[in-house]
Amino acid sequence: MIRGRLGLLMIAGALSCVSAAGQGSPQALQSRGIATLENMVEQVRRNGPQASLLSQCDAAARDLELSYRGFAAASNFVQAELSLIKLADCERQKAVFSRLTPITQRQNTSQSVAEMLAGKARDHYKEGAALARKTGTNAHLVKALTGLALVEETQYHDYGAANTAVTEAMRAALSCSQAQDCRQDALEAKVALEMERGELFSAASHVNGLLAMLKRNSAASAFIQYRAYSDRAGIYYAMADGCSDTYQKSTDVCYRLFDLSKTDQMKAREIAARAGYNYFAEVAQQEIGGLDALRQLTDKYNDHSNIPAGMFDPKTVKDVLATDILPLGQIPRNQGEAIVALAERSGPSLPGPLTTYIQAEVDDMEGRTDAALNGYVRAIRSVDEERQKLREDSARSSFLEDKTGYYDRPIMMLLLNKRYAEAFELIEGTRARGTAELLRTKSLGLARPVDRKLFATLALKRANIAALQTQFFNSIFEPDTDDENNADSIAEKQTRLAELEDDYQQLLIRVARETPLAQNVATSKPPSLQEVQTVLRQDQVDMLYYYVRDTAVILLHIGPDAIHVRNVFLPRFALREKVKGLLDSMGKQGTSFRADLSKQLFLFLIQPALQWVHSDHLIVIPQGELESLPFQALQDPADGSFAGERFQITYAPSAAILLQLKKQSNLGGGAFLGAAEPSLPAAPQEVKSIARFYPARPKVLTETLMRKSDFQRWASSYDIVHLAVHGKFDGEEPLLSHVILRADGNEDGNLNAAEMFGLSLEHTRLITLSACETGRVRTTRANEIQGIQQALLFAGAQSLLVSAWKVDSESTSRWMQIFYREAQSKSPAEAARQAIRELRRDPAYNHPHYWAPFLLVAR
Repeated sequence: MIRGRLGLLMIAGALSCVSAAGQGSPQALQSRGIATLENMVEQVRRNGPQASLLSQCDAAARDLELSYRGFAAASNFVQAELSLIKLADCERQKAVFSRLTPITQRQNTSQSVAEMLAGKARDHYKEGAALARKTGTNAHLVKALTGLALVEETQYHDYGAANTAVTEAMRAALSCSQAQDCRQDALEAKVALEMERGELFSAASHVNGLLAMLKRNSAASAFIQYRAYSDRAGIYYAMADGCSDTYQKSTDVCYRLFDLSKTDQMKAREIAARAGYNYFAEVAQQEIGGLDALRQLTDKYNDHSNIPAGMFDPKTVKDVLATDILPLGQIPRNQGEAIVALAERSGPSLPGPLTTYIQAEVDDMEGRTDAALNGYVRAIRSVDEERQKLREDSARSSFLEDKTGYYDRPIMMLLLNKRYAEAFELIEGTRARGTAELLRTKSLGLARPVDRKLFATLALKRANIAALQTQFFNSIFEPDTDDENNADSIAEKQTRLAELEDDYQQLLIRVARETPLAQNVATSKPPSLQEVQTVLRQDQVDMLYYYVRDTAVILLHIGPDAIHVRNVFLPRFALREKVKGLLDSMGKQGTSFRADLSKQLFLFLIQPALQWVHSDHLIVIPQGELESLPFQALQDPADGSFAGERFQITYAPSAAILLQLKKQSNLGGGAFLGAAEPSLPAAPQEVKSIARFYPARPKVLTETLMRKSDFQRWASSYDIVHLAVHGKFDGEEPLLSHVILRADGNEDGNLNAAEMFGLSLEHTRLITLSACETGRVRTTRANEIQGIQQALLFAGAQSLLVSAWKVDSESTSRWMQIFYREAQSKSPAEAARQAIRELRRDPAYNHPHYWAPFLLVAR
């Protein structure tokens, strides 16, 4: 929806072709061109893009080139750059028009013509921008840069290059003689780019700023108002993506987003109709129809009234339907035809990967299975190529948010045909890619501690920006919020946001200068199935790897020498309800334990693979709803034992990250750094008791809380690091999740996840944060983890021991003392199992609230 709207709007809003009605002075040619442009823009707005405009663009290109040459010969470079920018506008539109052929009939010829024209446009925008910098004409510079960004974004899908152009345009707009118009143009380009990159919270905050600006500008054109409302409607629509299948948002949030999107589309339709822009009024009406259809689909997905009670409440093994991968069936013809029709309406801006994917669906629909699979895989590779052009890790993660759907059909086709190695590579390609690439970037360009600290500063600034943008978004859910009548308040927040963004951009420049190898995030190739099995063979362990679909959980048991795949019939909505119910029963002290849910999840998630498990160590690679689930608390209904007693259980966000960790045979010996919050009842004794196991070089602070700056300075010198302090998970911006240390100078004592990126923990065998919620993460639709875990893995820690909920101080102290005692001669995984067994034997701590919260991220 976003991409289609962008294609239509860019034709109408920036159509810069002029007529070559005759030759004359450079000024006359330019004036005629501008007059013709205005007429052509009106035609598009009223009647839509017409292929007949292409011939007029050809004539305009000749006029504009002659105009440019005349101005350049007369050394009138201000007018020369304007003609050059208009020429580039014309070439860009010719590239767009050359792609108006229906998607199923496009030939290589039209593609090559479009690429040639786009290349000319890009070159001319760059030349125009260079001239504008020399003449100091910032209004022209903004036009050149926003046009260049559109070419990079829509023709080359190089979102990194587009962002560079938009960033400079935003800076140029600040000192533009036509400040308001320049600012509007630059903001508009920024919103469009952020929508394409999937940075929806940022786009929402910026489009709100644009609308507030338009509110104060009585001379604002009807079309820019239409476009702003249409863009915001598209952002809300994109935010609601997944409401009908992945259940990542509550239904209340989904319906609120639908309402907001529809309200803005109705405003856009009203503005277009009032201005006589019949074509775009019709486009807005079509979008409203699409919203209504999506709302109905969401109603359908959330209506479970036809599911018999107890259908997903198994009591024994035979009650769970776990099978081989079932035949997928062809895509229904009406669904395929609807997809193609939608693509045709989306116009020529449809990106290459989506075009390839749609053609693959056509092949799939018509029974050409091999061609379809090849097409799906090509589309995924194209997505990856576009993603690699993005320089920042956050942009790469958000870019994948609405593209994970590309992977499901080919993954299932490969699994069905038992092409497990290829399927595994695709699944791994969707798991914590950003974190894996950050680890690779660190090894290539962030080896020095000073570089790491600079990167952490960058992460913190980005987190603060994200937090402010989230505030903008959350305000729409507050009662009596009326952004339209709070333009001054919004403008004030936008000023603060602009200051933060400018600081961030300046820091990016510093990073590029001081750590050039870290300027671009490195790429990482997912490990092969064979590489993973080699490690499993060395370590003598089994892996349970989960792929959660809308209708089932795909369980991959990966052993040292074999792989087994089960399709477990458990819809996502039922899985989500069971996980939430179980966590609610464990996370709060005094709550009755839901043993029924624990047993059901054991039957769904572990039992189907038990026949193939030949070791007593399970490595769990969870996904989505399972990221927060402590598998050690799942109970086997056959004998009443808990998985944490029966198995050593460790976790990893992905196989790629697991392979980068070093196996710890035990935790004996070495230097120990420990700190406790004195006010926590059992924390000081916990740290003192653990320190006794490390007599060679312990450093312990229990009487007073450790200073944040001291911890940052000391942590890199110790093998074992243990903090028994308060912690807090920030669900709105996980990189602001923190542990609480002592304030130092003007800074508070909160050591947040963003700052943890700056730690140097390569020699740290284990870091334990026994504080509350330190193990919680936010998992995105792109299966990226965000929070303290991600930061500590980047910092180099080889093993993490963190908590899933707010823990009890006394039981935590007992658990930790047992763990460290056992770990002097046993592996951390075995030590954790022993701690669970011993604490469970104490009637006072038999409830999983006390013994199950700790997650060991380790190999």
